[in-house]
Amino acid sequence: MDESTDEDGDVSSWSWDFDGDDVEDSTEQNPMYTFNDVGTYTVTLTIEDDAGATDEYSMAIEITLKDIVTTAIDAGFSTLATALTAADLVTTLQGDGPFTVFAPTDEAFAALNQTWLTNLLDDVDNLTLVLTYHVVSGKVMSTDLSNGTVETLEGTNITVAIDGMNVTINDVLVTTADIECKNGVIHIIGEVLLPDSVEGPTA
Repeated sequence: MDESTDEDGDVSSWSWDFDGDDVEDSTEQNPMYTFNDVGTYTVTLTIEDDAGATDEYSMAIEITLKDIVTTAIDAGFSTLATALTAADLVTTLQGDGPFTVFAPTDEAFAALNQTWLTNLLDDVDNLTLVLTYHVVSGKVMSTDLSNGTVETLEGTNITVAIDGMNVTINDVLVTTADIECKNGVIHIIGEVLLPDSVEGPTA
């Protein structure tokens, strides 16, 4: 156990237990720890003073899933978040759902003609069509996907193709699948999907 003292010199060590045999405990005074799974965890701190006496403190911490929009923002999808706000879809995708979102990365938006993208962000009708083309009703995990077409909230279909471990949506690869949210699931894709109802950039 690491030896440390507080400002008064009374505390000689701290021992943190982050609930469970499979996690690494800490002897730092102010440790950082990330719980990766949803659940209720008991965090226990044992303090020992110079005389060898100990005190133990425990607290239950509940880790819950966040909604789709909050999850996307936390994951760094800033352009998607901006687009959802501009199209007034934030409240919808924070609702009960459930929804499945094929979420383009910031890099995917950056690869588009930026003049076209700027105009799209100012065109609420077409922006809504583009964004809802990335959303499917229901919580569809990667294991639920199969070859074929799926209707989007925009009203037309996307094409799902599975080749071994690879899943594509309209020939766009799903790079990360099954990011669970409290009202659905996100699958990350590397390009922006465009429905036939919206004219894409010419260059």
